[in-house]
Amino acid sequence: YYGVYNYYQDSSVISGNTVTGGRYSYTTFPTTQYGMYPYYNDNTLVANNTVTTRATTTVYGINVYFNDNFVVENNKIWVDSGTTSYGLYLYTGKSTNFSIPA
Repeated sequence: YYGVYNYYQDSSVISGNTVTGGRYSYTTFPTTQYGMYPYYNDNTLVANNTVTTRATTTVYGINVYFNDNFVVENNKIWVDSGTTSYGLYLYTGKSTNFSIPA
């Protein structure tokens, strides 16, 4: 399951969204869940979103994968899984900035 999947884009703005996914029982699918999955993007902003995800095995709230010049700020992320949970998962990129509210 992908709540937001953004692939090979330039200058995207993903802002003001509410992404809710997953079942409220660990005995049903999906097994892996991605709230937001920006993948191979340039010059992208992910801001002011609320992401709530739940799955039976692995959950990614926001998975930032191979992005350059990327900004993530002021997002609310809630994740819950039966085994592994990642609120914000970062994998390779250049010039990525994060703002975490106090």
